[in-house]
Amino acid sequence: ALAMERGCRRLLWDLRLHLRLEERWLSAQGCLCPGHRGVHRQAIDDAKDALLKTSGDRQARLAWLLALQSWFTNHRHGPDATAYGIARSNASAR
Repeated sequence: ALAMERGCRRLLWDLRLHLRLEERWLSAQGCLCPGHRGVHRQAIDDAKDALLKTSGDRQARLAWLLALQSWFTNHRHGPDATAYGIARSNASAR
């Protein structure tokens, strides 16, 4: 149980780092909108809450991890795909 808790905390740390780096890169490309940043912030806040609420409950933890995976997949194919497309467009125009 302790190893799973550490693993989930590490996952949250890595997610925060990934989103921060993505925001920095998108900002440098001139295509990070406040809404995108807000969605990232909300995802991190929701993940922190879920991490605390699911502690010690393996089924709830699994449901949270699956929901996080689904969010990440949808985000990657939605807002991220749009922002990265704009970044490619900006790079081509230079």
